[in-house]
Amino acid sequence: MKKVILVLLLGILLVSNSAYHKYYVSVSEVEFSKEDEALQIITRLFIDDFQEAIQQRYDHTAKLGDEESKNAEYFIKKYFDKKFLVTINGEKKQLSFFGKEYEDDMIVCYIEVLNVKKINSLAIQNTLLFDLTEEQQNIIHLDVNSKKKSFALRAGNDKGMLNF
Repeated sequence: MKKVILVLLLGILLVSNSAYHKYYVSVSEVEFSKEDEALQIITRLFIDDFQEAIQQRYDHTAKLGDEESKNAEYFIKKYFDKKFLVTINGEKKQLSFFGKEYEDDMIVCYIEVLNVKKINSLAIQNTLLFDLTEEQQNIIHLDVNSKKKSFALRAGNDKGMLNF
């Protein structure tokens, strides 16, 4: 029951079109595709928060959204490489950034871990935007080997793990 309420609340928050938000949440959907031999990841973040993190960490003039900077994609990739870590079967994996799009006040990032034949264990450490606010929560929905699990990660509890 708590999961249903959390998912409904999160859905309402993410669908909201308001420019101002007082919730600090990202949502990542992680799915293993045996056919493509890839772990596919879709992450949604509020544009203003993500832009602020990139500005603080890399370039105070960087812009996301309608007036996107030329080097925005470079900074996005670099930030994900530092803040979203994937370990499969005990081995840290490299992320492949496939693109992004903007939906209202959200940025949607498409990422894959390539050449994954089998998953016996999966660990994800997601510290996206933790450097911005202590209130940040990163929700991860996993669908791997027909097993579904969700994690709500926060500062101090930033890793989710599944064994098969």
